[in-house]
Amino acid sequence: MEVNYPLLAEQIRKWRELRGYSQQWLAELADLSTVYMSQIENGHKKPTLGAVLSLAEALEVPLSDLLVGNQIPLPSDYKNEMDIILSDCTTEEKQFICEVTKLLLRLIRQQNKEK
Repeated sequence: MEVNYPLLAEQIRKWRELRGYSQQWLAELADLSTVYMSQIENGHKKPTLGAVLSLAEALEVPLSDLLVGNQIPLPSDYKNEMDIILSDCTTEEKQFICEVTKLLLRLIRQQNKEK
């Protein structure tokens, strides 16, 4: 998975504003430069993991509050997950799952066309 950096920037800004911190104050608390802090929030720089950890600590929020929901799934993530799901299925179960998946896909596409 990849990180959705614009969404991460929004989360950092949201928490900073909720705490009533200026960018300058948060940068100081997190031991980051004010310029770097601004670049992170404006999406001009991707923060390092260390910077994100420092920001979470400075904002007094769990790291998960900044990161959860910010991942962009890659196509290979789903393939791996499907491989795991199917790994202990019988042939009959695999056939059934395949047929149900095809039906669901048709329904989803039909709904999308109607919108």
